[in-house]
Amino acid sequence: MLDTYSQSQDDGGVSFETDDLAAVGYLSSSTELLGLLGLTYLFLQSYWNNRRLNLTGRLYYDGLDYGIILEGEKTRLARLARIIERDGRHKIRQKFHIQNINQRHYDDWQMRFDGADTVAHVLPNYRHAIGEINGQTADQVMQLMTLYRV
Repeated sequence: MLDTYSQSQDDGGVSFETDDLAAVGYLSSSTELLGLLGLTYLFLQSYWNNRRLNLTGRLYYDGLDYGIILEGEKTRLARLARIIERDGRHKIRQKFHIQNINQRHYDDWQMRFDGADTVAHVLPNYRHAIGEINGQTADQVMQLMTLYRV
């Protein structure tokens, strides 16, 4: 379901509060192959949900697996985590949850996948939030989660 968040609402940008911050990460297997339309839909849905909830992080999709890292205020993060865990586009293999983090490691939210340049061409106003996966795999999220164990 595409979020119906309106751009006319307060779009004041990301706040970097340090109180009550948490991080969550997922490794999951795709239950369906996403084409260009599916990737565009997933990107827009995720972009606006994360922006509305003031969450930062990364979503990797390598064609077979997803790697998800999100950080933000605990209550908002828990709300979105419930939605992610019910999403039928993937089956969760592993979840990483860190209750408290001192600071965010990402200043924004981005989605990385093969074909990102094509989607960015269709959605040029979102170019800042789309990137190629460049040979990375979603499984590398496990390694990225070690950022929070410092």
